[in-house]
Amino acid sequence: MHTFANGYSSGDGAFRIKISLHKVEKYVFFKATVHLSPAYANESQSEAHQYLNRLLNDGAKKEVDVDVDSYEIKLPSFYDKVKFERARKFYFDNIYGFFISNLTGLICILAIQTILNVLICTKQSSTPKTAYRRYLATILHNVNFYSANPDVNSKCYRSIVAVRKKHIRASKYAQKHGMGMVTQKDMALTQFGFLGFVLVQPKMMGIREDGENFEALVHFWRVVGYMLGIENEYNVCTDSLSTTLPRLRLIVADVIAPCLKNHPQKFHEMVQPMISGLWCFNPFLTTPAFTYLTYRAAGVPGYYYGKEEQSLEIQRYKNSPENCLEYPENDGYSPTYKKMSWWSRFVVGFVIYILETLVYGSIIFRWIFNNNINTSLFIIKWFPFLAIPRFGFQASY
Repeated sequence: MHTFANGYSSGDGAFRIKISLHKVEKYVFFKATVHLSPAYANESQSEAHQYLNRLLNDGAKKEVDVDVDSYEIKLPSFYDKVKFERARKFYFDNIYGFFISNLTGLICILAIQTILNVLICTKQSSTPKTAYRRYLATILHNVNFYSANPDVNSKCYRSIVAVRKKHIRASKYAQKHGMGMVTQKDMALTQFGFLGFVLVQPKMMGIREDGENFEALVHFWRVVGYMLGIENEYNVCTDSLSTTLPRLRLIVADVIAPCLKNHPQKFHEMVQPMISGLWCFNPFLTTPAFTYLTYRAAGVPGYYYGKEEQSLEIQRYKNSPENCLEYPENDGYSPTYKKMSWWSRFVVGFVIYILETLVYGSIIFRWIFNNNINTSLFIIKWFPFLAIPRFGFQASY
């Protein structure tokens, strides 16, 4: 894996951040390390463990909303307009990287059994056609979040209202059929899916590290999460990047990576239609390739690419043989990678090259690939010509 030695400062100058390589409970992945005093660092790590314990226990028992009359959507007292607008600009300046991050994040949350149960029960994403409609709506709502400030009747606000109502309907339907409900835990882990890899694996997502923008992104999702019904004690985003990052890293190590490694039985059955449906948005998508990229971003053993990552995998194998089913071969590509078709292998390599070399390294290529996503958004919204032959005219809009 690549190790980033360059540092950058947060907006308030209170701490310095460096991207580096770390090993957490047998899972190796990139993370943004916040360099603080030892006492403060220990306190942040301790707080992260307390948060995750609270989320996985208390949060798993608490429904987000009882019904549409049980809540009022309003701006939180901590809302900062300047930070929110900075995050919006940051998103559109890096929309290609955010698209990859969000897609891999969605694959991650399908490995969470309680979330998967609700999705299976609602029967709105189990075929390419239904998945296309569901996840296209998710993409468009996500874009709307960033398209305006969360004032009443703005695009952002209207999407928050719509998404929250959908969550209530899904939760009630799942409860009726004995398949669980939408809990605070599920919402917080879904929240991770929309910002986690941008902060934990920025270069893998083609995004340059920037303390002020990262701070703004944390604030953005703290506000949006609150307005979607996540209570402050379960919101993965805090009032600062320095306390949010340990939470995100711990979620990857203790929740995401183990769930991907030991995924639910119907995980692939739900990932396949999602990618198949979204192929109409981007025909470069393949299920094996983007599943592989997801596992790689989460640091799951056996999913690496290139000589540097291979050397770490070999070292990990030597230290903990139970982590790897096969000893990594000596050409820089994992046995898991070699099991894929030539096209999926090409997609993996090409996407990594686009993100980590072209988009990450050049503002020109970043602009080109950002425009690729913006064009795709325009086409899928107004003339979904790839979807119409597959799903029919009405279902494609």
